[in-house]
Amino acid sequence: MVMAIWQATIVDGAGNVLPGAHIEVRTEAAGGALAPLKPNRDGSGTLGNPFDADAEGFAQFFASAGFYKIRVYTGASGAPTFERIWRYVPLGLAAGSDNTNYPITDDGAPLGSGSLRWSDLFLALGGIINWDNGDVTITHSSDGLAFAGAANGYTFSAAIKPAANDGGALGSSALKWSDLFLASGAVIDFNSGDVTITHSSNEIAVAGGRLRLGSVAADTFGGTFQTDALEICNTSASFLLKATSGAANNRMMDIAHGPSNIFEGRFLDDTFSTGGSIFQVTRSGNSISQISLFGGAAVEQFRLTASHAYFPAVGTTASAANAFLNSGSSPVNELLRSTSSLAYKRDVEPLQEEYANKVLDLQPIWYRSKASNDNPDWSWYGLGAEDVAKVDPRLVQWGYQDDDFDLVETVRVETIEREVEMDVDGKTVVETVPHEIKTVSQERVLKEGAQLKPDGVMYDRVAVLLLDVVKRQGKRIAALEARL
Repeated sequence: MVMAIWQATIVDGAGNVLPGAHIEVRTEAAGGALAPLKPNRDGSGTLGNPFDADAEGFAQFFASAGFYKIRVYTGASGAPTFERIWRYVPLGLAAGSDNTNYPITDDGAPLGSGSLRWSDLFLALGGIINWDNGDVTITHSSDGLAFAGAANGYTFSAAIKPAANDGGALGSSALKWSDLFLASGAVIDFNSGDVTITHSSNEIAVAGGRLRLGSVAADTFGGTFQTDALEICNTSASFLLKATSGAANNRMMDIAHGPSNIFEGRFLDDTFSTGGSIFQVTRSGNSISQISLFGGAAVEQFRLTASHAYFPAVGTTASAANAFLNSGSSPVNELLRSTSSLAYKRDVEPLQEEYANKVLDLQPIWYRSKASNDNPDWSWYGLGAEDVAKVDPRLVQWGYQDDDFDLVETVRVETIEREVEMDVDGKTVVETVPHEIKTVSQERVLKEGAQLKPDGVMYDRVAVLLLDVVKRQGKRIAALEARL
């Protein structure tokens, strides 16, 4: 587009040239907006407004034909040391009338009428359709239209369609819509019904395929979904898992937010009647304070707290103990099964008297317990593990104690692959990109140089030694009685 030129040497009232003077150009249309100026006749390039005269006071710009208000000044715009203003300066071959036609009064003339209409409207690159001095505008740029204003929004009475199938996206990875509002019964339809998301009162139905949340692979069971990131915001909401086949009952599991910060899971039958919780997780602040597992008739079978493990419904037996907690393991308190079968023994031989007699060197003691789970008003009888270890270290359980550990915060960073929508050449494509998930946890870590210490007495082993001593004493008593 060829543009008109304005040029002059800027002088003051005495004819003195004003190098670096400022030139401000505004249109004479309503509002007097700053005019778009160009440094070249073909409309290329960019020129500021205001701009400055050169060192010889010469100033020049190109603009579309029309009438302009040209202001020349030195110093600050708000407090100039010199100022001159020219009004209605005409630019263009036919002054102000060659490219711009104005109505006689504001809102005083239409372009065409209801019966006589213009056939087409051709606008140049960067053309603007402006309603009510900027209330709403449509501005053209290369391969694009920008809508602005319209504080009350845009309305459409018919469907908005892309020019071709799969030919346009709603937004892009860089420019996204803020919200999507759909009416009751709305349907989101993918590929002509391949997968649909349909709304009804208080419900969303997914049909035609599987729903996958997060980055896990889709499962192999029709009509189900898997997730690695599910958030339920309503404190009374529940999350229902339902199998597509199986027995009539116990086909569903309900995971819900219960009372007192309890998150629980329950098995349901087809009538959504619950047979009781199968697990409960209790939260205290940002930490888990308790985990419980339930058996038949909703009876609690196992409870795990920060410092204890319980088996509330464990059965009873007349059999001897056959479990051992290894306090020397890492982590501590490994649960092991204690056995006595010869199948687990080698190099078996009778106990030598010198070892059995060491039991007589043990010193029984009376004491009160410091353990929080013991009755502080009671007294106890037993042996000191440290004293027993000096007599025979095999009669002692060796382990690490609380002061042998440090509480260390561990940060674990896991990288997973996630699908992300990206805008490539105006089309939305899905690409797989790495995504980091950071998990912070606290762990008891054994201090460097920590040594195993006598932690408990193996009273069952003491009884074995006593048995050998008692048997020998019995024989001696029998021999002495025979001599009487």
